[in-house]
Amino acid sequence: MNKNFSFIIAAGGSGRRMGGKKKQFMTLDNKELWQWSADEAEKLKDSGIQEIIIVLPEGYSVDWVNHSIPLKIAKGGSTRAESVCSGLQ
Repeated sequence: MNKNFSFIIAAGGSGRRMGGKKKQFMTLDNKELWQWSADEAEKLKDSGIQEIIIVLPEGYSVDWVNHSIPLKIAKGGSTRAESVCSGLQ
C-alpha cells in the first residue's frame, strides 16, 4: 500500500471576518499561524507526507527554506470551498 500523500494547509482566506486582517499571517510565539501547521507536517514526514500544499490568497507567498518536505503554493478562491478545491487539485 502506498502511504505517500500531501499535507494541505487551507490558508487562502481574505480575513473578512477579522476585519481585513489575514489570520494566517498573524503571529503566535513569533511564528506565523500557517507555519505551525507546516512544522507539524515536518514532524509527520515519516508517516508518508511527500509535500505540503499551502493555499494562499492571490498575490501572497511564504518563505519555506531548509526543510525536508517541499512546499507548493495553490491559489485561494473566493470561498473556503473554492480554496480547498484548489489545494486538492
